[in-house]
Amino acid sequence: MIYVYPFLFPLLGITLYLLSARARNTRTKGLDLGVIFASILLAYGFVPSVGLLLAHQDVGQIMDYRLSMGFDVVDVEHVQWMHLLLFIGFLLGYFSGGNKTATRLVDTVSIEAQRLVRPIVLMALSASLLPSLLALIWGNSAPNDYISSYTVLRGAPVLVQQIHGVLNQLQFSSLVAAVVVVIAAKPYRHSWVAFFLALNMIHASLSGGSRTVAFLAFLSYVVASSIFVRGFTLRRAVTYVFPALILFMIAGMLRDQNDDAGLLYLFQTGEFTALFINTIDLKERFAAGWGEEVRFAIYLVDVLRLIPSQLIGGTKLDPAQWYSQTFYPEYSDAGGGFAFGVLSESAVGFGVPEAAIRGLILGILFRYLRNYLMGDGATIAKIFTYVWLTAVCYQCYRDTTFSVAVRALYQVLPVILVMRLFRSRDSRPPSVRNSSI
Repeated sequence: MIYVYPFLFPLLGITLYLLSARARNTRTKGLDLGVIFASILLAYGFVPSVGLLLAHQDVGQIMDYRLSMGFDVVDVEHVQWMHLLLFIGFLLGYFSGGNKTATRLVDTVSIEAQRLVRPIVLMALSASLLPSLLALIWGNSAPNDYISSYTVLRGAPVLVQQIHGVLNQLQFSSLVAAVVVVIAAKPYRHSWVAFFLALNMIHASLSGGSRTVAFLAFLSYVVASSIFVRGFTLRRAVTYVFPALILFMIAGMLRDQNDDAGLLYLFQTGEFTALFINTIDLKERFAAGWGEEVRFAIYLVDVLRLIPSQLIGGTKLDPAQWYSQTFYPEYSDAGGGFAFGVLSESAVGFGVPEAAIRGLILGILFRYLRNYLMGDGATIAKIFTYVWLTAVCYQCYRDTTFSVAVRALYQVLPVILVMRLFRSRDSRPPSVRNSSI
């Protein structure tokens, strides 16, 4: 399997293209949520599979110290099977139903957006400043690099850390909302939005900041433009996203400060490979009897995340935090951490069958959400939610399976409440608004 799997991806990509072409209505606006997530799955499987195959043939080496003693091919093949069944399960769930996406967007969406430009842009600016301000008020300096952004309030009370976490999440969602609202209201200005977000990506890459947020903000621009900008085709979207993805990976090389980094580095270290190694590592540890205390607690993680820890009366399980603190405490104490991932959840649980079921459930949920958010009753709030979901859907693979639902509570809901507040204020007749002082 380790030899075959990398060469399966062209076939898997063709299958995805044929399924999407069959389901796609040529008049439908917007990049497809399911196609983007399936493409993400392909990337997260292809990159580490190539890197591990080359390392197995003594071409380069896996730079992650967790595999410093080498790896068992059987474990790699098992994780590859999990990834393949996850992908197939998602395709079955997503493309088995009908496509009810609207063929055009009503003009009222643009009118809504025009009313919301100022308040949403102001909200985005405020959300970008408040986390640093809170850190300064609490007596800590603002984070000046990637690692310190995770440790800036580590010693603060839980409530302060919670507020800081909510503000950090709102920072991203309000930025996405600003991108959507501005492009919906003034689609002819989309190039200026692209220019600003491209500069933001370059700055994050060179300064060591959060390249993920910068890249996802740019992706939200591409999705919003595919909905509102005439002539913004799929080919054009790819020409925008592909260079941004390459920049994202190169930024990881710069952040790791590896002087010997080359082309092999992109395949044998970084985000994609590290997440794959998580599953290999956990599979080996659980097979040796480690971590049994959290085997079934993993299934309650996403439910308990919706409840404040003060109401539970104890510390909630964070799989990624548990993984790093339990097995790599020195790395964790230094501010480092790992993602967890749906494959790791499956490895802790029932393996390959669980990965297939998780993929199937995700496919069904994504199909329902796409039809609901982009249907004939589309509003600016629904389209913002769709763009946000398309930008963060990768977290269903990188974090826990249903972590996006928790993120929506803290990121999407506040933005929608602001949108409704200002929409209701502007819903009076023009004559009444003009006579107001």
